[in-house]
Amino acid sequence: MHNNFVSIKEVFDTDPRLSNVRKIIKQSEVIERFYEIFPSLEKIVFPQKMDKKALLLRAENSVLRNELKFNEELIIKKINSFFHEERVISIRFVS
Repeated sequence: MHNNFVSIKEVFDTDPRLSNVRKIIKQSEVIERFYEIFPSLEKIVFPQKMDKKALLLRAENSVLRNELKFNEELIIKKINSFFHEERVISIRFVS
């Protein structure tokens, strides 16, 4: 009989074979919770995907893109603070 039971959460959090799954979940969580962090951007900025810790955003117009690019460090810091870890290192814009 096996006496060393381990919770599913512990296996998920520690098993090296699940590292890619953990990475994908963390990336998708940034997209899913973007409007929770920035509710005022809900109708004008659209998170598209994460690619190697780069957040890809689509913005309504070039003026808004420039404003977001100007505030990129602040946006990144706010996202990473929300998750208590480095999830985003840069922001890119897509059409």
